[in-house]
Amino acid sequence: MLGGDTAAETMAEDRRILAGVNLDGGINGAIATTGPDRPFLLMGNAGHGRDNDPSWAEFWSHLRGRRLDLRLRRCGHRTYTDLSPLAQQLEKALPMPPEVVTALTAAVGTIGAERAVAAERACLSPAYAPTAPVEPSRVPPAGSAAGTAWRGRRA
Repeated sequence: MLGGDTAAETMAEDRRILAGVNLDGGINGAIATTGPDRPFLLMGNAGHGRDNDPSWAEFWSHLRGRRLDLRLRRCGHRTYTDLSPLAQQLEKALPMPPEVVTALTAAVGTIGAERAVAAERACLSPAYAPTAPVEPSRVPPAGSAAGTAWRGRRA
């Protein structure tokens, strides 16, 4: 257990944590059926969300604080890691066999690394603002550099 489910489990144990985020990982453990009572943001890749991950659907139904479910278009699971900007820089700097480029693209998607980082920052910054964590009105608007990358479901 690492990542978002660890954040959620830690929230259940430590009231000092005001908000949590899961960046495209599964939700496992007891927290999946109890959910934290504080704001939580689920950020998935283009093909990952509550409609196709039972752990997200279960967790979502038990969230008791404000919640937001977003997907970043044209991204892969590894977009949320350092691999995205590194892979795109490597593709420009080094000759790579097509199968390596295909594997990297499958991992990080086709979204530009700068755009992905901008979207992540725009959505993660409000999640950790002590006065308004995971405030849906602070999600970048459609048409903005970050907002055009998002498709979200709010509750």
